Amino acid sequence: KLADHLITLAKRGDLHARRQAASILRQMNTHGKDGVSALEKLFNELGPSYKDRQGGYTRAIKAGNRRGDNAPVVLVTWVH
Repeated sequence: KLADHLITLAKRGDLHARRQAASILRQMNTHGKDGVSALEKLFNELGPSYKDRQGGYTRAIKAGNRRGDNAPVVLVTWVH
């Protein structure tokens, strides 16, 4: 749900959307291995790639239960 909200903000692309996304991402470790911030990647790559899609940017696939505590495990993937 958070990823879908961030993609929607990136699709808007205005200053207010960028500031809202920055306030969400500020609470996380937002620099990748290549030194590019998550905010830059979100607005420069992910947002434009989903410009024609109206929602449903992620898919949750049930992967069964975890051994040990029997907690449900879900694999979250991007939909292209």
